Amino acid sequence: MRDHLPMHDIVMVSGATTTDWITAVATGVGAPVAAVGLIVAAVQLRGQRRATEAQFLLSLDEAFRAHDHTHRRFRPPSADRRDQVGRWHGQTADGPETAEEWANVEAYMGLFERINVMINAGLIRFETFQPLYGYRVGNILSNPRVVEAKLVERRRYWTNFIELARRLGYDVPPVPRAKRAE
Repeated sequence: MRDHLPMHDIVMVSGATTTDWITAVATGVGAPVAAVGLIVAAVQLRGQRRATEAQFLLSLDEAFRAHDHTHRRFRPPSADRRDQVGRWHGQTADGPETAEEWANVEAYMGLFERINVMINAGLIRFETFQPLYGYRVGNILSNPRVVEAKLVERRRYWTNFIELARRLGYDVPPVPRAKRAE
């Protein structure tokens, strides 16, 4: 009796048609292929992110290089004699003094402010920034003139620098009581 049934009746099992079976097979094969595709895309994206971060770090090096003269003045002196290197480091710092020197300090500190904004936005990882450049903030903070002039008297203009310094674990002087009343 089965020999006389039409083909479409033989293919049907539990109400499924040939199209249903093809769809089921395609779905069964497609899901793992899609999963593999997502994994490959994630690996490629991670690799691209690392390459982008490496390129960005090289760009950051260039930005710091533009402030090298100022950076060298804030560095600890390597000898007892202070030439240009270390002139502005520590309690015996002898600068900045001129308007141009102060402008250079502000530009250098401004770079750190922009970095803090980028860290907050997730564009730079703090864990990457800290060991490469964090010590430079400490060098700036070693200078009592800069701390007083920028981080006490004009602290409201340097909130991102202060936030980054605290994030790095440095002490930033609190606002003096007389300034709080203003």
